[in-house]
Amino acid sequence: MTEELVKRFILDPVVRENPLFKYELEETERLKREYGEVRYKSGEKFFPDDVYWAKEDAEGNLSGRILTYPQERRILNALIDRLFEINKGQFKEREQVFDVFAKAMFSGNILPLGRLIDGSFGEGIFRKIGELDDSLNQQEEFVNAL
Repeated sequence: MTEELVKRFILDPVVRENPLFKYELEETERLKREYGEVRYKSGEKFFPDDVYWAKEDAEGNLSGRILTYPQERRILNALIDRLFEINKGQFKEREQVFDVFAKAMFSGNILPLGRLIDGSFGEGIFRKIGELDDSLNQQEEFVNAL
């Protein structure tokens, strides 16, 4: 959840135009355009979609930072999508479902989130998702099957 909020912050147009961040973000975009197809020896792209900061030093060496927890963010977004699909009568926009998760995280009150998940998929599903937290592959399979 936290990393998804970080991603949203970084992508926010207001943040991108803020003088504190603007140069670094523009430089990162320039480097992505210029070196976007550069790959490691393994074949993995140097600039995956989740790069949020990159720089080139005086010798031309590239370094960068990527958003972390990609699988966790994928699971979160799949669950949000599914909840929105099932509860379109309750939520006008997908973002409202996201807000339920955000409020639970910030307040510590997870009961509304648990009620939403159990009310949508059946009693005990919220607990089951939590129990699978140690195995992200199983958790992802479970959420995708809902």
